[in-house]
Amino acid sequence: MEKIDRLIMKYLLILALIFLAVMNSNHILRFIGQVFNVLTPVFMGFAIAYVVNVLMSRYEKFWFRDKKDGWQAKYRRPICMALAFLTIGCVLTFITWLVVPQFISAIGQFAETLPAVAKEISNWTQANKEAYPQISTSLKSMGIDIQAVLQNLVTYFNGISKRVLSGSVTFLATTATNILNLVLAIMLSFYILSTKETLQRQADKILSTYLNQQDYVYFKNIVKVADESFANFFAGEVIEAFILGILVTSGMFILKLPFAGMIGAVTGILVLIPVLGAYLSAVIGFIIILTVSFKQACFFVIFITVIQQLEGNLIYPKIVGGSIGLPGLWVLVSVTVFGGLFGIPGMLIGVPLAATLYKLLRQDINNRQQVNLESSGRSLIRPALERDDRQEEGISLLDQ
Repeated sequence: MEKIDRLIMKYLLILALIFLAVMNSNHILRFIGQVFNVLTPVFMGFAIAYVVNVLMSRYEKFWFRDKKDGWQAKYRRPICMALAFLTIGCVLTFITWLVVPQFISAIGQFAETLPAVAKEISNWTQANKEAYPQISTSLKSMGIDIQAVLQNLVTYFNGISKRVLSGSVTFLATTATNILNLVLAIMLSFYILSTKETLQRQADKILSTYLNQQDYVYFKNIVKVADESFANFFAGEVIEAFILGILVTSGMFILKLPFAGMIGAVTGILVLIPVLGAYLSAVIGFIIILTVSFKQACFFVIFITVIQQLEGNLIYPKIVGGSIGLPGLWVLVSVTVFGGLFGIPGMLIGVPLAATLYKLLRQDINNRQQVNLESSGRSLIRPALERDDRQEEGISLLDQ
């Protein structure tokens, strides 16, 4: 009776906690958001350390292989870490130098062109509205005043500069916070990379202490599969981004399209977002080239469509798809789900995370099938072997 009372009290307490959590969900979510904001530099630091470690490990294996004593062993880690950060910094600096000036120029041209284009459309509509009475009648029947809409567009585009100026203060404050978080994250990544072996030993000791042997081995396998999936995915994405950026830039130079370097770099960056990145780069490139020439913008759409087909059917399956081992259907599903939940960061981590789950599920299914096959095989084979043994015994008795 006492056990039943304790069980009832236990479940009542759980229900009460669930009820309190539901009633105070807004406060709980706000608190979780505050904790996440505080820990953002920590998460960023581990993410930066993970990415830099991929390149740093390559440098250590390439230049300091089998160096266990002397100055090479002593300074191997600082030198390779500095080279890895320097390499990444040079790449980001080059991309920024290539993209930002032309992007600012294109945005300026775009802002200058839009009011004139809207006004021209308004004048053309006003001058030719009698030539299309059916369209005009249909719009009026739907309660749409095309002249008022166009006038509002002209007013809106003329006020873009004022809205940009009014929002610049908030933008600068957010940028300053992000820069501070980035600096803290980079400092933390230095410490993580410098002591990664010690951190690994400490984590391994904690896991082996608080987990039983089976759970410990299972958890280590999860970490191994996840590390392989993420490392292969990011390596493949970087290679694909480089190849696609070179293809877009070279093709635009050959076709004499404007902003070739900037659009090629933007395409290379956005292709890191699986599936959607290529379409985003096409839209951005079309809008930017449209400020110069509508005809060239249409040529760009045709060109980028051909490049996307090449990327989707040849480059991505060979470089990225083969490295992560995830079917195309689940790539699209993971991008959709994780992108809807977490935005662009979700799109970036969704594919390798889905690949990890896919591999773990496949391993579990194969293991279970193997166990079932072995158990059923024993049940079928063992009686047959026993019959053969009895037959051999009978033959030997007859021989005697």
